[in-house]
This record gives sequence, C-alpha cells and structure tokens, in this order.
Amino acid sequence: MTLKEAVLLGLAVNFIAAGVIGKLTGPNGFFISIGIGCALLIALYLVIHNRGLVIHYAGYGIGDEQYEDVTTLLRGHIRNNRLNVTIDGATFPHDPYRGLKKHVWVRYSYRDISIKEKIKHEGDRLMLP
Repeated sequence: MTLKEAVLLGLAVNFIAAGVIGKLTGPNGFFISIGIGCALLIALYLVIHNRGLVIHYAGYGIGDEQYEDVTTLLRGHIRNNRLNVTIDGATFPHDPYRGLKKHVWVRYSYRDISIKEKIKHEGDRLMLP
C-alpha cells in the first residue's frame, strides 16, 4: 500500500466514523471528529513522508535463505537518505560463503509505507533509493 492509498483509506474511515459519531451526538460531534481525524492523518503523513530511507532487512549470501544479516552494516553507509556502496569484500569484510558468488538482498522503504526489494550481485553498485 502506498502512502497515497493509506491516506485515502484513512479519509474514508474518518468520514464513516464521523458519520456514526454525528448520528449519535449531533452535528457538532460530526465536525469535531472530522477535524480530529484530519489532524491525525496529517500528522501520520508528515511522520511517514519525512522518515527518508529505511532499510528493513539486508542479507548477504548465496540465496535460498542462506544469508548473513548485514542490515546494521548497510544502515551505517546511509548518507543524506542515500545508499551507494559496491558489493565487494571492502563493504562486506566477513565472507560467509567463501569462494561462492554472492549477492545482497535488501528490503527498504523511502518516504512511503510500501516496502521495496532490490538484489545486487558482487561487483555491482547498490544505490538506494
């Protein structure tokens, strides 16, 4: 779900809830609940939109669930909400599968609530977002 879809869903739920509250308490309750709901949606939007690049998981390995967790290592390379590293021994000094061709699998989000995935092989550059 994208941020835009989440905000539209939130607005729809807000209006339904406000209609129920308005029916129970009158027009003042309706307008108060609409105002509170909109304020909460705006706050949520600002928090999510301004959070920048978030790496949820990063694995370095050969695939088929054979990964070493390198999430913290890659988070340390983020500069100005950007990640730009080469997939090699300099970036990943611990080689969990010596002699085998490895890749990095990253699950991330950027100013959004939807999680994206990217795979880059040894010798490639990983650039996010």
